[in-house]
Amino acid sequence: MYNQQMCGGLSENIDANAPKEIKSEDMTLFKIETAMQMIGVMISPSGEIITPKPIKHNWINFISLYAAKTDGGAFMVVQATDGRDRHEFKSGIVSADIFPTLVKLVNENNLAKNNGRHSFSYGLPQNFGGEIQIDYSSGESISISDNRSPMISKDLGSEFYELFTSTISESSLPLPDAETITEIRFDSSRDEAYSHITLTDNGDGTCHYTRECRYEDPTVFNDEKTLSAELIEKFRRIAGNCSMLIWDKLPQSSYIPPEKKSLTFTLSDGKEYVVPNDRLLPNMISHAFFDIELELTSKWC
Repeated sequence: MYNQQMCGGLSENIDANAPKEIKSEDMTLFKIETAMQMIGVMISPSGEIITPKPIKHNWINFISLYAAKTDGGAFMVVQATDGRDRHEFKSGIVSADIFPTLVKLVNENNLAKNNGRHSFSYGLPQNFGGEIQIDYSSGESISISDNRSPMISKDLGSEFYELFTSTISESSLPLPDAETITEIRFDSSRDEAYSHITLTDNGDGTCHYTRECRYEDPTVFNDEKTLSAELIEKFRRIAGNCSMLIWDKLPQSSYIPPEKKSLTFTLSDGKEYVVPNDRLLPNMISHAFFDIELELTSKWC
């Protein structure tokens, strides 16, 4: 009997009601993560080969693009790689209104034509293809995924790359300084179980680690130890590089995690920034949350 989940098996879901034309021009979320395909040979009506225009960023093989509306601007992330050694990443809150340009590019390139189609081939990694999620204030959305086929061409990916990198470089607003983080707290809860972990910089090359947790039974476990300050320095770098301090400004995901989690960063001026785990984020930044959580919870003995 054929097993759909064997290598090469195809799982496909098609939403026949997904619109192929979006009427709204008020975009609130733009998220594309995809490999990029070369444009094939083009032939003119007379049979001549049409030479395609040069692609500025032909080195990019995989790109991740994210833009979400925030108060007074947008949070933008662009990550591009050649699949080997070259890797570029930029992020920030920008004051520029990027969304009218994104609406125009989405419409001109008819990205809604396959709206509602989700395909997955077992045995292939996700980075052979990609996914698109674009939301509008009207409730309309474009949602597509396929791990076999790129979502966009190299030409369009290059255009998005230039738009994102230039906007982030020219219009970024100042963010809290992650180097001033003095304390990190991780909290999780599910039903009666919970975990509270605090890592505090002692200012003398060490940091203080405390944990209180409870599992299914009423017993409460406590742990306390002194660790090297290198750990909190590592978390400062992650927080700064991945813009984790501004997650609370971003849209909530439609998927509600069964376990509520949060990271709280306290700065030297006393301000706190809470990072919940229920936001719709690009993968690289959501992985940063998990990296900090994993390292903090692994200190339990």
